[in-house]
Amino acid sequence: KRIHDHAPKVQLQTRNILDDHMDLLASGALDFSIYIKQEHKGDFEFSPLGTNTAVCWVRDEHPLAKKKMLDREDIISFPHVALYLPNISDRDLLRLEKTFEDAGIHRQIILETTQLLTALEVLSLSDSLMLGPKYLAEFRLTKGHFISKPFNIPELNELKLSLCLIQHRRTLNSPLHKWIKQQLQEIFEGAASRL
Repeated sequence: KRIHDHAPKVQLQTRNILDDHMDLLASGALDFSIYIKQEHKGDFEFSPLGTNTAVCWVRDEHPLAKKKMLDREDIISFPHVALYLPNISDRDLLRLEKTFEDAGIHRQIILETTQLLTALEVLSLSDSLMLGPKYLAEFRLTKGHFISKPFNIPELNELKLSLCLIQHRRTLNSPLHKWIKQQLQEIFEGAASRL
């Protein structure tokens, strides 16, 4: 809405993140990609959009919905939906599982998916838990249906998700790309200030 209000003739197109998003940026098929912070790669610029704390998501009528914080017993007492970012590395997945292991938690995962809507549908129909970023609270889709709960588990409080706006260097001097980048950064800053 914000971009349309200022530039009604600009057409935006969004896609689920694809495994080859870096190749698509390089070829010019994509202008920007929003993804987790990565090592800088050659012809790409990575601009930080913010870091978000991981929380536990439950449906609003879940047995844990009234608890202020979740502890180890809460986490192991319910099945889990594992929402992963597409193209996440095995190293990142192992690091995530090691964090749970270090906290003495073995999760019973009933669904692994990269599809947010699928994850939320399963969450809404079950007593499952889902580890996810706090920024999901900004989505109208989650408001009134899902609740985020912080952890009372030091190891899990260390889980963070750092997002970056990625663009190919050939677009860095384009006035339109600069403007859209600024708009996206301000949108993310505004969302972070409300959390």
